[in-house]
Amino acid sequence: MLGGAFLTLFTYGLMWGLGRLGAGRAGRAAEVYGASFALLPPLYLLVTALALLTPEAAWRPDPAALAQAGENSRKVQQLALAGLAQTAPAALLLAVTVLGTAAQCALAFPAFAVLTGRPARAAAGTLLPLLPALAVGFIALAPLLFSR
Repeated sequence: MLGGAFLTLFTYGLMWGLGRLGAGRAGRAAEVYGASFALLPPLYLLVTALALLTPEAAWRPDPAALAQAGENSRKVQQLALAGLAQTAPAALLLAVTVLGTAAQCALAFPAFAVLTGRPARAAAGTLLPLLPALAVGFIALAPLLFSR
Protein backbone atom coordinates (compact mmCIF):
# COMPACT_ATOMS: atom_id res chain seq x y z
CA MET A 1 0.00 0.00 0.00
CA LEU A 2 2.78 2.41 0.88
CA GLY A 3 4.55 1.56 -2.37
CA GLY A 4 1.40 2.36 -4.35
CA ALA A 5 1.04 5.71 -2.60
CA PHE A 6 4.68 6.53 -3.28
CA LEU A 7 4.36 5.60 -6.97
CA THR A 8 1.18 7.69 -7.27
CA LEU A 9 2.96 10.72 -5.84
CA PHE A 10 5.97 10.02 -8.04
CA THR A 11 3.68 9.80 -11.09
CA TYR A 12 2.07 13.12 -10.17
CA GLY A 13 5.49 14.76 -9.86
CA LEU A 14 6.55 13.25 -13.15
CA MET A 15 3.41 14.42 -14.95
CA TRP A 16 3.67 17.85 -13.37
CA GLY A 17 7.33 18.33 -14.29
CA LEU A 18 7.10 17.00 -17.83
CA GLY A 19 3.76 18.72 -18.37
CA ARG A 20 5.29 22.02 -17.34
CA LEU A 21 8.25 21.37 -19.61
CA GLY A 22 5.90 20.73 -22.53
CA ALA A 23 3.12 23.26 -21.91
CA GLY A 24 5.24 25.92 -20.27
CA ARG A 25 4.43 28.08 -17.28
CA ALA A 26 1.16 29.28 -18.80
CA GLY A 27 -0.14 25.68 -18.87
CA ARG A 28 -0.21 25.48 -15.06
CA ALA A 29 0.59 21.77 -15.22
CA ALA A 30 0.41 21.25 -11.45
CA GLU A 31 -3.23 22.37 -11.40
CA VAL A 32 -4.18 20.56 -14.60
CA TYR A 33 -2.68 17.21 -13.62
CA GLY A 34 -3.78 17.65 -10.01
CA ALA A 35 -7.36 17.98 -11.21
CA SER A 36 -6.98 14.99 -13.53
CA PHE A 37 -6.12 12.76 -10.57
CA ALA A 38 -9.73 13.23 -9.37
CA LEU A 39 -10.64 10.66 -12.03
CA LEU A 40 -8.76 7.85 -10.28
CA PRO A 41 -10.41 7.42 -6.84
CA PRO A 42 -13.81 6.33 -8.23
CA LEU A 43 -12.07 3.89 -10.56
CA TYR A 44 -10.00 2.42 -7.74
CA LEU A 45 -13.14 2.19 -5.59
CA LEU A 46 -14.69 0.12 -8.38
CA VAL A 47 -11.64 -2.18 -8.36
CA THR A 48 -11.85 -2.45 -4.56
CA ALA A 49 -15.57 -3.28 -4.66
CA LEU A 50 -14.98 -5.97 -7.27
CA ALA A 51 -12.09 -7.37 -5.20
CA LEU A 52 -14.29 -7.54 -2.12
CA LEU A 53 -17.01 -9.33 -4.09
CA THR A 54 -14.60 -11.88 -5.53
CA PRO A 55 -14.88 -15.19 -3.67
CA GLU A 56 -11.78 -16.42 -1.89
CA ALA A 57 -11.75 -19.61 -3.93
CA ALA A 58 -11.07 -17.57 -7.09
CA TRP A 59 -7.58 -16.61 -5.98
CA ARG A 60 -6.66 -19.09 -3.25
CA PRO A 61 -3.78 -21.34 -4.31
CA ASP A 62 -4.33 -25.06 -4.74
CA PRO A 63 -3.90 -26.91 -1.40
CA ALA A 64 -1.54 -29.43 -3.01
CA ALA A 65 0.68 -26.64 -4.34
CA LEU A 66 0.65 -24.97 -0.91
CA ALA A 67 1.63 -28.23 0.73
CA GLN A 68 4.46 -28.65 -1.75
CA ALA A 69 5.68 -25.10 -1.05
CA GLY A 70 5.85 -25.96 2.65
CA GLU A 71 7.54 -23.30 4.74
CA ASN A 72 9.04 -21.48 1.75
CA SER A 73 7.33 -18.11 2.11
CA ARG A 74 8.54 -16.90 -1.27
CA LYS A 75 6.91 -19.87 -3.03
CA VAL A 76 3.67 -19.31 -1.11
CA GLN A 77 3.70 -15.63 -2.11
CA GLN A 78 4.29 -16.54 -5.77
CA LEU A 79 1.41 -19.03 -5.68
CA ALA A 80 -0.94 -16.47 -4.14
CA LEU A 81 0.11 -13.80 -6.63
CA ALA A 82 -0.33 -16.19 -9.55
CA GLY A 83 -3.85 -16.99 -8.35
CA LEU A 84 -4.66 -13.34 -7.83
CA ALA A 85 -3.41 -12.42 -11.30
CA GLN A 86 -6.10 -14.62 -12.86
CA THR A 87 -9.04 -12.78 -11.23
CA ALA A 88 -11.32 -10.12 -12.66
CA PRO A 89 -10.19 -7.45 -10.15
CA ALA A 90 -6.60 -7.89 -11.33
CA ALA A 91 -7.63 -7.42 -14.95
CA LEU A 92 -9.68 -4.36 -13.99
CA LEU A 93 -6.73 -2.95 -12.01
CA LEU A 94 -4.51 -3.30 -15.06
CA ALA A 95 -7.12 -1.60 -17.25
CA VAL A 96 -7.69 1.21 -14.76
CA THR A 97 -3.97 1.84 -14.41
CA VAL A 98 -3.31 2.03 -18.15
CA LEU A 99 -6.56 3.60 -19.33
CA GLY A 100 -6.78 5.91 -16.30
CA THR A 101 -3.37 7.36 -17.07
CA ALA A 102 -4.29 7.77 -20.74
CA ALA A 103 -7.58 9.42 -19.72
CA GLN A 104 -5.72 11.83 -17.45
CA CYS A 105 -3.58 12.93 -20.37
CA ALA A 106 -6.62 13.16 -22.64
CA LEU A 107 -8.36 15.39 -20.09
CA ALA A 108 -5.25 17.53 -19.75
CA PHE A 109 -5.10 18.39 -23.45
CA PRO A 110 -8.18 20.68 -23.59
CA ALA A 111 -7.11 22.39 -20.38
CA PHE A 112 -3.62 23.03 -21.73
CA ALA A 113 -5.09 24.22 -25.04
CA VAL A 114 -7.23 26.82 -23.26
CA LEU A 115 -4.51 27.90 -20.85
CA THR A 116 -1.68 28.16 -23.37
CA GLY A 117 -3.72 29.14 -26.42
CA ARG A 118 -1.44 26.99 -28.57
CA PRO A 119 -2.42 23.44 -29.56
CA ALA A 120 1.21 22.42 -30.15
CA ARG A 121 2.18 23.39 -26.58
CA ALA A 122 -0.92 21.64 -25.30
CA ALA A 123 0.02 18.46 -27.17
CA ALA A 124 3.56 18.64 -25.81
CA GLY A 125 2.27 19.10 -22.25
CA THR A 126 0.00 16.11 -22.75
CA LEU A 127 2.20 13.67 -24.64
CA LEU A 128 5.53 14.29 -22.93
CA PRO A 129 4.42 12.81 -19.57
CA LEU A 130 2.31 9.99 -21.06
CA LEU A 131 4.94 7.30 -21.68
CA PRO A 132 6.90 7.89 -18.45
CA ALA A 133 3.66 7.81 -16.42
CA LEU A 134 2.64 4.57 -18.14
CA ALA A 135 6.11 3.17 -17.37
CA VAL A 136 5.65 3.93 -13.66
CA GLY A 137 2.26 2.19 -13.78
CA PHE A 138 3.93 -0.80 -15.40
CA ILE A 139 6.54 -0.87 -12.64
CA ALA A 140 3.81 -0.77 -10.00
CA LEU A 141 1.96 -3.69 -11.58
CA ALA A 142 4.98 -5.69 -12.76
CA PRO A 143 4.65 -8.36 -10.07
CA LEU A 144 1.04 -8.92 -11.07
CA LEU A 145 1.85 -8.92 -14.79
CA PHE A 146 4.78 -11.30 -14.53
CA SER A 147 2.92 -13.80 -12.40
CA ARG A 148 0.34 -14.54 -15.08
